[in-house]
Formats: sequence, structure tokens, C-alpha cells
Amino acid sequence: MKFHPDKCKVLHIGHNNNRYKYYIEGTEVKEVSEEKDLGVITSEDLKQKKQVAKVVKSANRLLGMIRRTITCRNKRNILNLYKTLVRPTLDYGAAVWSPHQKGDIEKVEKIQRRATRMIEEIRYLPYEDILKECNLITLELRRRRYDLIETFKIMNEIYAVNKEKFFQIRTNSTRGHDQKIYKQQSRLNARKFFFTQRVVNDWNKLPQAAVNARTLNQFKSIIDPEFKEGGLYIIQ
Repeated sequence: MKFHPDKCKVLHIGHNNNRYKYYIEGTEVKEVSEEKDLGVITSEDLKQKKQVAKVVKSANRLLGMIRRTITCRNKRNILNLYKTLVRPTLDYGAAVWSPHQKGDIEKVEKIQRRATRMIEEIRYLPYEDILKECNLITLELRRRRYDLIETFKIMNEIYAVNKEKFFQIRTNSTRGHDQKIYKQQSRLNARKFFFTQRVVNDWNKLPQAAVNARTLNQFKSIIDPEFKEGGLYIIQ
């Protein structure tokens, strides 16, 4: 397969990157500091600020449209519109760009906060009470739930991938369940908060019944009640 040099780009990643020049048929490939692939922006510093800004802007635009066009803002209408139009924008590719900096986490959370404030009958309640009334969890917990679901799929080879390429299974664990994952040392945040690293603590705290679930739906039915209660065995 031949590649057209004008359609190719080089993204240098890492502090010690030598930033070599690359050529295709004598034409130098253009260097970029960020690139969007499958709707997710990847920056050379591997931070999520630009992706978060893009997602927040798109979600706010949708919320503005809902506010301008919907006059009956009861719980049923707003939640249906939020879950159908807005939340998929916040969920798309979240396992890749899940933010770890507090500022970025809060920017994304403000979208759900703004959406639930549109519900007229509960808009003056504290945010935590609104979430309970709407049967919702914070978006940060939601992203952690997605991480666990993806890990379950990998560990049980629901995806056509070799789980050993993602995780190193601990064979000498004497506490907790028997499918614990070894967490490697990380010097940089880019690796520390990467999917295969950040999910380890949450996965290792799961009960035996969850990791031994026979189906994905059974796994969800075990972990979801805990998330609705604030992630009892996740945040501890």
C-alpha cells in the first residue's frame, strides 16, 4: 500500500524524542503538535485539555439548543434529551481521553450539572441530591465504570485480543479475588493515568463474584448498585 506524503503527518511524543525527520518518496512528512483520529484529539504532550475543550463545547452547544427549543422542562423530558443527545458526546472515546486533572474533570462534570439544573422541579436541590432524584452518577464515576467494563471484556477475551498484551496477572495474590492485575511503576503522568494503569486499583478491589461473572450483563448488575451508592468499594 502506498501512502501519499501530503496525507501523512508526524506526531512526536515524549520528552526525550529526537524528533527525526521522515520522508516518503523524497517528500518530507509534515510535523504536527496534535492530531484528531476517530474523533479524539491526541496532543504531543498526551494531555487531554484540547479534547476536553472540544467535548465541552459540543455538549454545551447541544444544551443550548435544548434550552432554546424545549419549554416543558420536566424530569422526564430533560433526562431523555440529555441521555439521547448530550451524554453520548461525553461518553464517546472516554476510555482514551479520560481526564485526570481536577480542572478538566470539573469542566466535563459541569455539563451534567447544567443539564440537571434545567429540570424545574428539582433545580434548587444540591447536585448530589439531584443525581439521586435522576438516578444518575457523576461522570467521573461513569468513566471509571466504563474502564472496569472494558477490563472485564479484555480479561474474558470478549474482544479478539490477547489479555496478556494489556495486563500482567498476579499469581501470588493471597487477598481479594484471584484475577488481580500487577500495577507497574510509572514515572510520568502520561503512563500513570493511561487506561491499563489507572484501572488496576479499581479492578483489584472488586469482589470475587464480579470478576467471575459469566456474562457482561451479570458483571454490570454486580457493580452498578455500588456505583449508585457512590462506589463503596471503588472509593475507599
